[in-house]
Amino acid sequence: MEPVISVRKPDQITGKVYKSMYFRTLNFSCLNKYHDLFYKNKTKVVPLNIHELLTPRGLAHWIMGDGFLYDKAVVVLCTESFTKKELEVLIAALDKKFGIQATLNKRISTTGTVGWRIRVRKKSMDKLTTLVSPFFIPELLYKLGIDQ
Repeated sequence: MEPVISVRKPDQITGKVYKSMYFRTLNFSCLNKYHDLFYKNKTKVVPLNIHELLTPRGLAHWIMGDGFLYDKAVVVLCTESFTKKELEVLIAALDKKFGIQATLNKRISTTGTVGWRIRVRKKSMDKLTTLVSPFFIPELLYKLGIDQ
């Protein structure tokens, strides 16, 4: 099935017109082992061996999907669904595997829920960009601060 693109009504506040895309994905049983690594009791988790699993390509996809450029300077990963302890494991993996230093940033949602995001340190941005940019699609390079 081809993706379906629909044009929505103008936003009531801004007047902007947005598009939505709908598509279906397939399930492949050969990928179940990866699902089992990252989900326990229907909860997303960080495997303790994440430093062995994470690759530059995987990191690129992670940033493209759940990252954004903050203050035109650093990448932030939206990781609120993980525990603080799990994020400390991820930060250690980024440093151990790639020499990328990051910190945790506390975020309180509008409902008062406390979550944590990973913020790549500014001094590691050149290293991160060199590592992951070859795997980025051009339309998302802005998430690394690269103008097209």
